Amino acid sequence: MIRPSVFHKFEEMEQRLELFNLSIDDVPVWERVRHNVIQEVLSNVTGRSAHDNSTNNYPTILKKFRLWINNIFQHNPFISSDKDIVFWGHERRKKMAEDKWWDIYFDTINETLENSYVHLEGPFKLTHKTPPKTDNIKYIDTILFTGSLLRKIGIFNININENTMHKIRNIEKYIRDIIGVDIDVESIITREMNNRKFRLNLYKTMLKSINPSIAVIVVSYNKETFIEACKELGIPVIELQHGTIHKRHFAYSYPEGKTKKAFPDYFLTWGRYWNDKIRLPLKDNKIVPVGFPYIERFTQRSNHDGSSTKIVFLSQKTIGSKLSQLAVELSEKFGNRYSILYKLHPEEYTSWREDYNYLEGTGIEIIGESEQSLYELFSGAKAQVGVYSSAVFEGLYFGLETFIFYCDERASLFDDLHRKEYVRYIYGSEDLVAGLKRSNENINKDYLFEPNAVENINGFLQNLVE
Repeated sequence: MIRPSVFHKFEEMEQRLELFNLSIDDVPVWERVRHNVIQEVLSNVTGRSAHDNSTNNYPTILKKFRLWINNIFQHNPFISSDKDIVFWGHERRKKMAEDKWWDIYFDTINETLENSYVHLEGPFKLTHKTPPKTDNIKYIDTILFTGSLLRKIGIFNININENTMHKIRNIEKYIRDIIGVDIDVESIITREMNNRKFRLNLYKTMLKSINPSIAVIVVSYNKETFIEACKELGIPVIELQHGTIHKRHFAYSYPEGKTKKAFPDYFLTWGRYWNDKIRLPLKDNKIVPVGFPYIERFTQRSNHDGSSTKIVFLSQKTIGSKLSQLAVELSEKFGNRYSILYKLHPEEYTSWREDYNYLEGTGIEIIGESEQSLYELFSGAKAQVGVYSSAVFEGLYFGLETFIFYCDERASLFDDLHRKEYVRYIYGSEDLVAGLKRSNENINKDYLFEPNAVENINGFLQNLVE
C-alpha cells in the first residue's frame, strides 16, 4: 500500500523548496514536470512502473524515424485549410461500430458538429489504428519526434545554469532522504525543456496553417507546449475530462494560491460531482459540467442484466499485483456461484502473463484488447471491483454493485461516494463475500454524468467559435 505520507511529503517538499518558483529561461518548469515526478516516485515506492514507456533502443528509434518520414507525406499537420476548431484527440482508440477505430472522446461529438475542424493525433505505442472513425485527421509525429531524434544525435540540448542545477539537486536529495527513493529529476526536467525548445515553433507554425478559433484537447498534462503555443496565438484552449480527477492527481490538483500558466482556459467535466472534487488552477466559472458523450451513446443501446452472477475486476498496472491476487482468492471462495472477469488495463495487455502468471488455470476469464468492450462487460455484470480507476464511475452509471479494494491511498477518492453508500470499501476477500447484494438502484447518475452531453459540448464550443 502507498503510504499517505508519500503524497504529504511531496507537497511539503514543494512548499519548503518553493518549487513553483523554479524556472528555466523564464519558463515555470515545475508546473510542467510535477505530475511526471510524482509518478516516478510512486512507481519506485510500489516497485512497479505506471506505464510501459518505449525504450530508446535502435528498433524504437527506427520506428520513430519511419513515422516521422511517413507523416511528411501522409496526414501532414502543416498542410491544412482554415478550420473553426482544432481537436487533439486521445491516441488510444477503440474498435467499435462499422469495424472502425474510434476516439471515444471526440468521434461522438464530431458526428453532429456544425463547425469545421481538424483532428490531431499522436501515435499510441508507435502506431496509428486504422481505419479511424475520425474524419479530417492529421498526425503530429513529425512534431513529437523531431526533438527526440535530434537529441539522440546530440543536437540542441539545453544547458541548465549552476544555480538551477543546485535547486534540482536539492529536489533529488529531498526525495531520496525523506521519501526514500532515487529519482533522476534532472533528466525529467531536461527532457521537458528540450521538447519545448523543439516543438514550440512547430506547433505555432501548424496552428497558423489551421487558423482555428479554439483548440479542444484531452489529457492536458504533457501538452503544455501546445497550450503555450495556443496562448501566444490567442487561441482559447478547452479540455474535456478523460478520467478521474482527484486531490492526488497532481496534473490537476494544485495547492491553494498556486496556479499553472500552461493550463487550458476551460475545463469541461463529466458532471457536477467533479466540479466539487478538486482544486483546478481555474476560476469556478471556467469549469463547466457537460457530461460524457461516449457513455450516453452506448447505454442507449444496451440493457443491464440485473440477474447476472458476473463480477468484473478493473485492473491497473500500478495496483494489478494486489488486485489480481484478490481475484484469485475470491475465485477459490466462490467456486461456481459467481464468474470472475478480470479486465486488463491497456498497459497490461502484453505483460500480464509474466506479471500475474498465477491467474492462468484459475477459471478467471481474462479480458484483453480483443475481447468484450468495457461497457459490454458492465451491461452483463452484477458487480465491479476496482481501486481508483475511472472505469469504476462508468460502472456506477450501469448500476453495478461497487466494491473499492482499499490497497492504495488513491482509493480515498471514493470517500464521499462511500458516505453516500454508492460504493463499499473492502480490505480482503472476506469483505466482498459478505457484502454482495442487489444492484445499486439509488445512484444519482446525473450527479456523476450530466445528461445530454453531445448537445452540451457542441453548444459550448459553438458559443466560443462565434
